[in-house]
Amino acid sequence: MDDRRLREALQELPLAGPEFRPELKALVRRRAAAEGGQVGGRRPDPERTDLEGVRPARGGPADAAGEHHPGRTVPDAARSGSADQGGARPDRGCPADRAGSSALEPVPRRASRPLRGRSRLRWLVGSAVALVLLAALLPPDLWRGQSPAASVAVERLAYERDGKVVLQAFPEGNGLKAGLRQGLLLVFDEPTSAHRGEEVTVTAVHEATGARETIADALVGEAGPDSQPLERFGASFVLPYGGMWRVEATLDGTFYGDVVLAAAEPEPAESPLFLSRTYSSETQSYSTQPMRGEEGRVGILDVAFTAGRSQKVMWHFWERNFGELDGEFVVRAVRPGSAEPLDVYPQVGPPPRLGGPLSGADRHLPTGIALPEPGLWRLLPYVDGRLIGSIVVRAQEASAAE
Repeated sequence: MDDRRLREALQELPLAGPEFRPELKALVRRRAAAEGGQVGGRRPDPERTDLEGVRPARGGPADAAGEHHPGRTVPDAARSGSADQGGARPDRGCPADRAGSSALEPVPRRASRPLRGRSRLRWLVGSAVALVLLAALLPPDLWRGQSPAASVAVERLAYERDGKVVLQAFPEGNGLKAGLRQGLLLVFDEPTSAHRGEEVTVTAVHEATGARETIADALVGEAGPDSQPLERFGASFVLPYGGMWRVEATLDGTFYGDVVLAAAEPEPAESPLFLSRTYSSETQSYSTQPMRGEEGRVGILDVAFTAGRSQKVMWHFWERNFGELDGEFVVRAVRPGSAEPLDVYPQVGPPPRLGGPLSGADRHLPTGIALPEPGLWRLLPYVDGRLIGSIVVRAQEASAAE
């Protein structure tokens, strides 16, 4: 049926019969396509989601104020084809007013249901796993009740647990100084008899850089070469840099307590010279050699360093104050007042190990040292990861050395 015949049928019949409904719908679609998507003379608003931008078929139920009520049935007068219905039978329950506006109410959203059964169990398990991972990533200071920044802000010579002092520190002299050997006495609030045979490890952590230095390790017991009592646990060590250091003590790998110590920078100067005596069985006499460093612990032959050039250095170590020195050897250098060490001993292959006796020392090792700039440098020799001491030397400019 064409459009003309359909319009004539609509004018002749007060109410379109069911057989005309498919043609009516097709006509509406064709008109909408011809008018660019308009329906009933109005263009739908694509931004509207509540269907208020689409004009429904005229003749729907409405009250006098023009408000619409979805779900209300069409009165009998509308079914009889009254003049205000526009000659077309509206769909039952279609809301519309005389002006053709729509007031379809949006469908209310379904309220979220609480977690039940397996969902709640999965949520609890996931939360527990997240908390465990978070605790593993946090620094130990945080779950001990102290923030890292607060724990090293000022010097603290005692550690309390549950309101009771369980660890005290007594530095030697007037305080610690970087690059110089010093002593530290730690007093544990534990009887030696209760922890006999356990291992005590004392580690210093630099606040600014996070560098870690093992300054003491011994078994709990009576005072001796390899054991110390908890009531008077002593340590002799060298700190490579100045600044704040957190000294942490553990018993058999379990944290016991910590203190915070300040290490000052000493007056810049070269390490002193000392004479090492060597006995020759061939000549049955003693000979001496000048060395720079710490007598009875570590020293190097007194040589002149030139900035930017490699210099052969003969290291000497005495074991009576360290025990057996065995392990890989590494040497670093740092400017006095700085905390940025440099590797000044270029190596090919694995780090070397110490040799036997030489020049009155128990162990020795030749290396090359290249200092990049003129001035004072603090040499830091490590054996098996532990700092043995420090030696301050001066590097001259290349022009002055020639």
